Amino acid sequence: MKKEKLLENFIDKFSRPADIHGRDEYLNSAVLVPVIFDKDTPCLVFEKRNAQIRQGGEICFPGGIFDIHKDKGIEDTAIRETIEELGISRDKIGIIGRLDTQISISGIIVEAFVAVLDIDSVVGLPVAKSEVDKVFSVPLNFFVENEPDEYFVDMKISTRDGTKDALPIEELGISEIYKTNWGRKSKVYVYRVCDEVIWGITARFVRDFVSRIK
Repeated sequence: MKKEKLLENFIDKFSRPADIHGRDEYLNSAVLVPVIFDKDTPCLVFEKRNAQIRQGGEICFPGGIFDIHKDKGIEDTAIRETIEELGISRDKIGIIGRLDTQISISGIIVEAFVAVLDIDSVVGLPVAKSEVDKVFSVPLNFFVENEPDEYFVDMKISTRDGTKDALPIEELGISEIYKTNWGRKSKVYVYRVCDEVIWGITARFVRDFVSRIK
């Protein structure tokens, strides 16, 4: 194949937008970051998870795992889950943009879509009680005026010596330092509001949202 043809082929292969490497090795999920205007005051809407489900009792945005049978794309995931969890109709959800993608330490890619909900209040929403304990809103100004608390956790990686799929450090001639746990410190953001704690990925999305409008 001639040089010109090879270059043309390369350009075609590498012209697509960059994505997350190894995306298929992670669970893909999406959340909606809902904004409402309560008496003209912009507010963020949060859920408290039902105590009986995974990560029960935690504060989050509506969302869930991408379903290839139900969702045409990852944005559909955020919308579908919001409809199911908050009990609102599709015509009440207006997507206006998105925040930066996050990858959780448990191996889940989380995409976030910002949307304005065409409702005046979260009071009386027919939420899915099997998943949602309660829904509440917080004036956006609270997050603008209050920086989150910052903490650190140690993230460790292990080569899992002794297991069938362990990385064979000695056989590959890899440095001995990788035989023991290694990793880094990870920053955790925490907001305390409405007698609740907003932390982890949800707090990071809040912080990203606020940083863009400040």
